[in-house]
Amino acid sequence: MLSGQLSFPLKADVSTGVSESSSESSTEEPETIITPEVQEQLIKSELNRTYFHPKYKFSFQYPGELNVSAFQEGEYGETVLVQKPDERAGFQIFIAPFDEAGPMTKERILQDLPDMVVEEPQQVIIGQDPSTGSGQAITALIFFSHEPSLGKTREVWFIHGGYLYQLSTYAGLDGFIGRILETWKFQ
Repeated sequence: MLSGQLSFPLKADVSTGVSESSSESSTEEPETIITPEVQEQLIKSELNRTYFHPKYKFSFQYPGELNVSAFQEGEYGETVLVQKPDERAGFQIFIAPFDEAGPMTKERILQDLPDMVVEEPQQVIIGQDPSTGSGQAITALIFFSHEPSLGKTREVWFIHGGYLYQLSTYAGLDGFIGRILETWKFQ
């Protein structure tokens, strides 16, 4: 089962597919949570650090001004949160076991999450996968969605090695997440 939308910071119940924000509701409009100045700073920032996940054996580069933390989500899932300190600017990766072959499609998402907004879906190639022997990259589905506490989001979902990876960020950070995904590698 797919887990659905996530929020910064988050709690997700993988068994039921329900996600909820761990922060209190904000009276701030979702579109104003991340300012244009922060968007521009992140999009132009140098990717000078590398994160490596020891269990899932993937890595990516990210700006040094962001913090990375990983934590369990229920019994089976895990979240990696990459975030600017004291700000809600960054992205998150939710990882959960998934026993179907890829690539991920809009139709497959809507099968488990019929109310999810999936706008402008596109199949794209991200990163490199040296385990294939040919340097073949990963096929991912990118799309825009909507999360009430965040507003419009950019989503990047893909399947690899028996796991579903759901990357989520603010729609305004589309250019930033694209740069991160260019550096994505599985060991």
